[in-house]
Amino acid sequence: VLAGAGLKHEQLVELATPMLQHLPAGQDPSVVEPASQYTGGHVVLPGGATHVNLILAFEYPGGWRDIQASVIMTVAMYLLGGGNSFSSGGPGKGMHSRLYTRVLNYHSWVHSCSSYSNTFNNTGLFGIQASCDPPKAQRMLDVMCGELESLTTSPPVDQLDRAKHMAISLIQTALEGKAARAEDIGRQYLTYGHRVNAQEYEAMIRSVSPKAVADFMRRLLTSKPSLAAFGDGAESVSYDALVNRYDNRNSQGLGLLRPGFLDKRSRGLEQQGRG
Repeated sequence: VLAGAGLKHEQLVELATPMLQHLPAGQDPSVVEPASQYTGGHVVLPGGATHVNLILAFEYPGGWRDIQASVIMTVAMYLLGGGNSFSSGGPGKGMHSRLYTRVLNYHSWVHSCSSYSNTFNNTGLFGIQASCDPPKAQRMLDVMCGELESLTTSPPVDQLDRAKHMAISLIQTALEGKAARAEDIGRQYLTYGHRVNAQEYEAMIRSVSPKAVADFMRRLLTSKPSLAAFGDGAESVSYDALVNRYDNRNSQGLGLLRPGFLDKRSRGLEQQGRG
């Protein structure tokens, strides 16, 4: 895909024709995009850092191709927010986010704690990354689990609105540059086959309801956890205990949802659910 921003389509064609006209038209029908298969698991790398560093993540099926789920994931990421234990302050630093007010401002042994995501075309990861004093590694993992689980109930509207405003602000700022806009156009055509412009994406963000976030998180926590631990004290975290925690939770029906949980109503996209 060749994409451009800040010029007319005819100009782009004129510039691109000498470079691309020798290429065959269309795509080879035998070329099939390999499917991503999430399995979960864990890796532990002891030593090498004075702090223990943890990443806890779960799968959200659909990835970028499920644009509504990816929108909810984006809002949830800014809702959790987070950062480092030291910050110079100032507006827009996310210091009112849940991981700041509930973790960084509460536990002196936490050095950093922030939301985490890694998204592919058909699947994605969402969770929390953190670092802390080595003796507190298992306690840090428990806190991370608790923060993810706390969003399985509808978050307060003021927190959700703040997360939406931050997401919209950062996206709009990122798309101010022509290079970023051109890259965004190209990526969206490769993923969706068309472009979702900033105004449409903003409308989808604004339409996310508290229930949609809770449904997303409940479904997320039914997948097998992925855990990475690195640094001093990394070997003290128990992946088996982590798996048992969510096996027990799901067996009690605390994380289960009917198929198609991200239907139009739960996404908050109906007119009556807006705002």
